[in-house]
Amino acid sequence: HTLPTNVGRDTYRTPAVKKDLRRSFSVDMTTAILAACREKNITLTMALPVIAQLATSHILHKQYSEGRMTHEEWEHRKREPMHFFLPVSLRPYLNQEWVERGGLAEVFLSVNLFYCTLPFMPTAPEGAYDATGRKILLSDGRFLLRCNLIKQQMASYMQHPLFLEIVEASLQQSVAKRRLIASQGCRRASTPTGQGEILPSVFGEDTTYTVGVSSGGNVRITLC
Repeated sequence: HTLPTNVGRDTYRTPAVKKDLRRSFSVDMTTAILAACREKNITLTMALPVIAQLATSHILHKQYSEGRMTHEEWEHRKREPMHFFLPVSLRPYLNQEWVERGGLAEVFLSVNLFYCTLPFMPTAPEGAYDATGRKILLSDGRFLLRCNLIKQQMASYMQHPLFLEIVEASLQQSVAKRRLIASQGCRRASTPTGQGEILPSVFGEDTTYTVGVSSGGNVRITLC
């Protein structure tokens, strides 16, 4: 599991002993979750960033209530949008003849990253707790609204007329970055000219992603 990277460095300390945070759902629970997604015309992929945002919000609420976060930082967190990324399968777009000849095993070419943004984290006033004692951060309606925000962003991306060109450009950037890292690891002075240039990102250098979620899997464009 990826810890929230936008938690302040001074307010979050990694425990000395690593904990296994993996959780498994029963077959019945998994079936119920998927059925609920289908009923609302969304996929689990579209709900995962919202779930991750809620989990991060619970952590930040706890830190603030325990005095491990200043009031100024808390006010900033409440207004700051949250950015996420998750892998999305490109296999439906690949040349099928190439796929059948072994291309399906090429993970680097079969997956692309989808970036999305949610508005400020949900917060709850004091005393807003559910039956289990957890803060009520989002109503069912607001939860679904945020899921649909992800759905709209995914549709805008995957239905874009230049979708494959955007993917190709991002792959070239990834190759260039990995070539640079490899050349530094081999103690080469610089990357050979003409081997790919690392261009400025569309995201600011100060952009911090809250969570990287896995996995987006296969998403039917018609569902978007």
